[in-house]
Amino acid sequence: ADIAKHPETGIQNVSIVRGLVLGRNRRALGTGPPTHLGLIVLASEERGQGAGIATVLGAPPELSLASQVKPPMGVDETEIAGAFRGEPVEVVKCETIDVEVPAYAEVIIEGITIPGTGVSDGPFAEWHGDYRGILPGIVPIAVGAREVQVTAITMRKKPILQALACGMPMTETHWLKKWAVTAALYREVSRLVPYPDDIKGINLTEGGAAGDNLVVSICKRTESQPRDVIYHLLSSGVNVANVIVVDNDIDVYNPVDVEWAWAHRVDPKSDIVIIPRPEGIRHGKKWGMDATMPINDREWQSKARVPGVDKVDYV
Repeated sequence: ADIAKHPETGIQNVSIVRGLVLGRNRRALGTGPPTHLGLIVLASEERGQGAGIATVLGAPPELSLASQVKPPMGVDETEIAGAFRGEPVEVVKCETIDVEVPAYAEVIIEGITIPGTGVSDGPFAEWHGDYRGILPGIVPIAVGAREVQVTAITMRKKPILQALACGMPMTETHWLKKWAVTAALYREVSRLVPYPDDIKGINLTEGGAAGDNLVVSICKRTESQPRDVIYHLLSSGVNVANVIVVDNDIDVYNPVDVEWAWAHRVDPKSDIVIIPRPEGIRHGKKWGMDATMPINDREWQSKARVPGVDKVDYV
């Protein structure tokens, strides 16, 4: 986990970002906005200073999970971790930077970003299942990774080095993201669906690396509601890439059910939303699909069922 403190509010942010060793006391960290860490780095640079960042190896599991919840800016994920464990997370102040870190972590790497030092990093095996990084000619270096000057390293007497494996799903990285991000996405859907019972289920699919593809099942009350949900989720800070909205008769955890819905209830001319990839960005495309039935045509597009067929024993 990587922890930084906002220079104006004093509120900390906890996240997990890529880190590349550049030299004995130099690192690169993925600090591009609009991530909260990136915004903290920019706020520090606007004051003419670097941002203090502590990389925590062997953090409490509750803190690692909380780092993926995606709360609004200004919410300290350490407090969320305390809610998970039922008591506050004990913290101590770093030796060289103004950041508080878990008292019982294995290793703490302290450092300060060097303003204006956009550096390339990668390619890394990322949670998407492919290789990514901040590379010249693909992603603007200035908004990518920052060089960090390491100022101190503290550790336990016999530290255990903890790391996460990234690659094709599902790995421990994906399970860490899936349930925390699902909670954040449920919060976003709740803003557009007026009644909690109208949200029948949401699922970050495993084939979508538990972060790119989202299936949402709702009790549709207006024809525009699925598209409203799609646009809201694709523009939210949770950063999901693809959204499929289905009716409440579809089991979001059943891939056959979901495929049946988009195969039979989607008119590609009117039911698919595409947000073009920004110029110069390799991984920026987003799309959504309204796989719900028209309200006035539910009698014909409902699932066909033979009465009693599910109660018959076959030889």
